[in-house]
Amino acid sequence: MIHLEQHGPVVAIRMSRALFGRPIYWTAAYWVDGLLIDTGPSCTAAELLRALDKMPVEQVVLTHSHEDHIGGLAAVRHQFPAARIYASQRALPTIQQPERLQLQLYRRLLWGIPKATPDVMSLDETDNQICTPTHLFRVVETPGYSVDHISLYEPHQRWLFCGDVYMEGKDDAWTPEFNMFGIVSSLRTLTSLRPEKLFTGSGAVRRTPQPELHAKIRQLVTLAREVARLEIIGLNTP
Repeated sequence: MIHLEQHGPVVAIRMSRALFGRPIYWTAAYWVDGLLIDTGPSCTAAELLRALDKMPVEQVVLTHSHEDHIGGLAAVRHQFPAARIYASQRALPTIQQPERLQLQLYRRLLWGIPKATPDVMSLDETDNQICTPTHLFRVVETPGYSVDHISLYEPHQRWLFCGDVYMEGKDDAWTPEFNMFGIVSSLRTLTSLRPEKLFTGSGAVRRTPQPELHAKIRQLVTLAREVARLEIIGLNTP
């Protein structure tokens, strides 16, 4: 299942596996000015290519190496062989060898299994900025959700493409690599940029992101304090 939304010159491409005609869990790619940010899961790769049929892809940037963001990369590479593909240096081993993800069964069923894509360049080679014909995007390191996570910021438009650093609502579950203090630090980095539009990894686009970013920070700090309190009184997990 795929759904396109236009936000000025930015196209949000929301993707999900469907169950009885309904989306299970949305993830998103974004296209703007020949730049594709993330590629969604492998289970929607064919639909993604159809959506990109009239959108030239000259560059691809991956925010991190989870299967719902890199799964469509091999198909995109095949469709756009001249496109330059970039990711964090830390993401390259997983993109080149997706078996490193050690996906549980539910993740394989929900998103599919990514194929290896060897010819991905480190963002270090770009001086941590991506230039398109009419925009310049700054690469912002935002670890915490994963160690290889980056965001893209367009300072003139004040657009921020934040991947999964900000997730709306309460977090249902965390992967073992999730670092709460790292993500709080990254969220504070994002607030310091004062974005006017936040493009999230689920495809939700926030037009007043500052209050929501601050609310997320408070939520995580409150949770950390509660965990510390419970640990002090001797409560622990089995």
